[in-house]
Amino acid sequence: MAVIAVAGGYETDISAIPDELFDICNPTKGSKEVVEVKQSCDKDETWVAFEIVGAYTTMTATFSIDGLPMWVYAVDGEYIEPQMVHAISVINGDRYAVLVKLTEAGDYTIRHAATLPIQLISGEATLSYKTKKDGSPGNNTAAPYVNDAGIAVSTDVVFFNQTLQKPYPPYPVGQKADKTYILTLGNTDGVGYMWAMNGTAEPMALDSSEPVLFKPQPDLVNNLTITTQNNTWIDFVFRVETFPQPAHPIHKHGNKMWQIGSGHGFFNWTSVEEAMQEIPESFNLVDPPRRDGFATLDSPRGPTWIAVRYHVTNPGAWFLHCHISTHLQGGMALVIQDGVDQFPEVPEEYLSYGA
Repeated sequence: MAVIAVAGGYETDISAIPDELFDICNPTKGSKEVVEVKQSCDKDETWVAFEIVGAYTTMTATFSIDGLPMWVYAVDGEYIEPQMVHAISVINGDRYAVLVKLTEAGDYTIRHAATLPIQLISGEATLSYKTKKDGSPGNNTAAPYVNDAGIAVSTDVVFFNQTLQKPYPPYPVGQKADKTYILTLGNTDGVGYMWAMNGTAEPMALDSSEPVLFKPQPDLVNNLTITTQNNTWIDFVFRVETFPQPAHPIHKHGNKMWQIGSGHGFFNWTSVEEAMQEIPESFNLVDPPRRDGFATLDSPRGPTWIAVRYHVTNPGAWFLHCHISTHLQGGMALVIQDGVDQFPEVPEEYLSYGA
């Protein structure tokens, strides 16, 4: 029996993995998507918009179009100050809206390449641009910005930088949190497939519980449930203290969040305000990025942390979870009773459904 540590540092029996999972490959030949764009007016340039959605389970990937810079103008459905990039790193659940300017007829290669070492896989499509002057796009030899592993081919390639993401119009963030929850992410129960947002695997523990929306508990706060008051500002500090671990894309339902800080090493403070006294350079309360979710920092060799803040304005029972499907299924999630003092009233027909 071959036993090595591959799953979050836990022992794994490699001999139990079926041979066909890795060693048997049946080649297939699929179609290649062609996005056709025609010059629609007499101007010398045409702008085309793309929506990029990270509809993945475990993958992180790079998106790029050979020879064509992209202007990112919206993230997770909300406008930002446009950012010119050559490539975008896309993680589970991400949504980007970009504009691309076309001036010369041609076929441009669209590249989408996974960057996680567990499975390097890439695909291509074609952006075919025809002008009124040139009936056919002809050949295009634009050099790629990234290779088949999603890595930049030169130091001149610009990736989307979330740190520089600014909301448009400006969307001010609260300057002080009313409550702080420090959550430690990682494996639990001694096995590599069980994951926790704060020490307890959620799905197995809550499977038999009554829905929180139907029967809220105003004072309940534990490893699986967080309770907030309406119109308050809440901080989450996500700590990754055991390693190696991948980046965890954390998504909160019901509200967007601001990432107000991040860093490497242990988060040894009880609040953001306390941490800012010692490391103010690690925080941004002026114009931080605002999104549906944020990924924790990669932690191959040491602990990391990120701090996010949100405003409770949408009372209800919501979910906080990792967007990697196996981590969610393994238990990395919490229930939030948001604005429990203003909870919505559930119609009686839903309460008695199936009775």
